[in-house]
Amino acid sequence: MANLVTLCGSATTKCHGEVESGQRALATAEGWVVPSGIRLEDWPVLRFRETWSLPGEHGWDDDVDPHPLQTDPRLT
Repeated sequence: MANLVTLCGSATTKCHGEVESGQRALATAEGWVVPSGIRLEDWPVLRFRETWSLPGEHGWDDDVDPHPLQTDPRLT
């Protein structure tokens, strides 16, 4: 459970639907899919399309930079 990010919708609707309908590269770049071998604590999530945040025990830590792998142009 520690490596999950909650998405709204089902496999065909809203955010979850976007991830499952061929948008995996973009979802990875935005932090919604965490690649194997990366710790969740080291993989920021783009929130509200403007703020990068790391998940933490007591909420979200704001104003972090994306992980270097998230800036890979093949992910967008």
